[in-house]
Amino acid sequence: MQTKDQKPLKIKLEAELAQLSNDIMTVVTASTQDDYSQLQLLLQTQPQSLWPELLEGKSSGVLKQKQQRLEQVLAALGQFQMGLFGLCAQCDSPISPEALNHDPATLLCDLCQSQKKAGAKSS
Repeated sequence: MQTKDQKPLKIKLEAELAQLSNDIMTVVTASTQDDYSQLQLLLQTQPQSLWPELLEGKSSGVLKQKQQRLEQVLAALGQFQMGLFGLCAQCDSPISPEALNHDPATLLCDLCQSQKKAGAKSS
């Protein structure tokens, strides 16, 4: 399903992954929390694919936002590796090029995204 039109999106995701990794390390390094020194060591020695799990429960505020975005970017890059980029993770329908251009980490088509939002509002 990958096309040459998607290559710039992959490059954009890889650049965002690098920026997120840098931002997370900056926050963790600058923190005065005791458990963050151990977290810093773990992040330095573990692959980025494990970072969301390592950050789980340890992050709040800006770091939590970075963690959530990191999960989305890693998932989208995983879709590239599996040859499924551009397909909805829920229903397998194509995701609109507009949605992908707006946010290459988008994993849901417009219909599934709107259903997800409607479900969140009713909860």
